Amino acid sequence: MIAYHLRQSFKPGEITPELANKIGYDLAMSLTKGKHAFIVCTHVDKHHIHSHIVLNSTAIDCTRKFRNFWRSSFAIRKISDMLCLENGLSVIAEPKSSRGSYGTWLGEDKPPTARGQLGKH
Repeated sequence: MIAYHLRQSFKPGEITPELANKIGYDLAMSLTKGKHAFIVCTHVDKHHIHSHIVLNSTAIDCTRKFRNFWRSSFAIRKISDMLCLENGLSVIAEPKSSRGSYGTWLGEDKPPTARGQLGKH
């Protein structure tokens, strides 16, 4: 794995883009301890503000890799929830179970694959 991609969404109307970006930064720092490069991109193009966090799996000094561990999504959610609560934001008390993959969630809106596009020409 070269990098890990996280998405962090916030309740509509509850947060500013600047605070969302800061919370995303704090989450990435908490996960990497500052030893891995990362980028936080905060979007305001949807009805809810959300951030994309991309973590480089290789440490900055190239001596170790970030390892995704069993049930890490629960640990990440716990850190994210803590950061949100510290900033006076709401959290989802009882989240619904996963809807499956992102592609399944997109359904008919899923863009064609590169292979699929080649077959159309």
